Amino acid sequence: MKRVLSVISILFIVSNVLHSQFYSGNELLDMLEKTEIENKVYYTMAMGYVVGVFDAYDGVLFRSPSNITIEQVKDIGKKYLIDNPETRHEAAYVLLVRAFREAFPMKDLKK
Repeated sequence: MKRVLSVISILFIVSNVLHSQFYSGNELLDMLEKTEIENKVYYTMAMGYVVGVFDAYDGVLFRSPSNITIEQVKDIGKKYLIDNPETRHEAAYVLLVRAFREAFPMKDLKK
């Protein structure tokens, strides 16, 4: 059953990529690199986007520890964008899901 849900979730993500994207990885990284003082609106939008993607897929495509902080979530996403410039043209939410799946694979918490 879990495999079926995972496959359905992955197909859902792929189909959404074909329809629309709010931000590319380049756009999201640009917003995350702004400080709150420099441009509070873009920084806040970026943080909301990252946390929204995290909350939407946590427990479905990856499983994070219960004590993770918002700052850690942001850092994981931002680091992935910085470390993978070759894919930053892709939809930001796809890149964030990849980052979170690498950081928190489902298999690690099945015990």
